[in-house]
Amino acid sequence: MSRLEITTHIGCPINCLDCPQALLRSKYKGKRDMDLNEYKAAIDKVPKSCRIDFSGMCEPFANPHAADMIVYAADHPLALYTTLQGATKEDWEKVKDLNYEVVTIHLPDQDGRSHFVITDEYLELLSIWDCSAYSCHGTIDERVLPYIRPNKPLITFMHDRAGNVPYRPHLTIPNNYALWCITSGVKMDHNVLLPDGTVLMCCMDYGMTGVFGNLFEQSYEEMLHSPTAEAMRATLTMGESICRHCSNARI
Repeated sequence: MSRLEITTHIGCPINCLDCPQALLRSKYKGKRDMDLNEYKAAIDKVPKSCRIDFSGMCEPFANPHAADMIVYAADHPLALYTTLQGATKEDWEKVKDLNYEVVTIHLPDQDGRSHFVITDEYLELLSIWDCSAYSCHGTIDERVLPYIRPNKPLITFMHDRAGNVPYRPHLTIPNNYALWCITSGVKMDHNVLLPDGTVLMCCMDYGMTGVFGNLFEQSYEEMLHSPTAEAMRATLTMGESICRHCSNARI
């Protein structure tokens, strides 16, 4: 299944230690918040079979229009990955009854690897927001334990972000080995939409090495088969790219 991840805002407030936010901010030159009307026009171009993932490279609710964006994409398969930071009870009312394939809630840790603001409103949302699983980058902060649902899976894996987190070990696959990706095979159709319409190769590309095009200016098919997109696909057979340093790569 093809996927398009929505980065609603640049500069994630959670700023996890294992997320290369500084690299993205150094490369990205567009506006910080995605405009709701431009977003709607872009989503109208995306095939209905393409899953819309609210995750991208930032907490979705860092954009005040995030709930409306989720609702607008409800005729696509949906996924939501959120910390709930920035979300409100009104947001929950708008999106709680939508049909999701996945909802993962990232929890605060007590090891200082992520930066949450824990308020009464946040704890209330955490207690009522249903999910498929939780994730945490360390030991769960004991303050939230009474508010999470029992018997939900807990994801603790921290991605190497294709070598973009310098202190984390990562792969190096020789340039002459053909490889494929466990999320998109060889199609490279699991992409990321940034607030200015830029579409990146994937959610590991914080350095913006594979800009496929601009969905505000192009059709979905033009973007997906742009010269840059085809050149990046060719590196799966031979050549250097971040794919050769990513734990999603297989040979």
